[in-house]
Amino acid sequence: MAWHDWVKENICKRNEKLKEIIRTRTGLSPAMFFAVVTVVTATAAASIAVISSFISPPTHIDPDEKQPGDRNSDDTEIFPEPVQVGEICEDELRMYDGSDPEKPILTAIKGQIYDVSKSRFVYLDP
Repeated sequence: MAWHDWVKENICKRNEKLKEIIRTRTGLSPAMFFAVVTVVTATAAASIAVISSFISPPTHIDPDEKQPGDRNSDDTEIFPEPVQVGEICEDELRMYDGSDPEKPILTAIKGQIYDVSKSRFVYLDP
């Protein structure tokens, strides 16, 4: 027996065995089984595409264009400069918690006091 005849015979045997397994385990014809698999796969792929469109960033934004609130834009300070207020105790610092809209919002980090009034919506409780 030639090699290609042996391969052809074994492939045919495996195909018949696969068809038998599909019929006995699913109750479907092989054609119907693969049609169902195709529909399920296409539905899953479409669902992933729809869901990812909701959670991925829009593709129409020009990456070179500055966006509002962009940390790399020139008009935004990444780290605010410390505010010179001299010696201030914790109780005095609490007076600048944002409850009075006329006063700045101050916060202390490692002994330095910062004016975070520009980011009022971040530092105030909702």
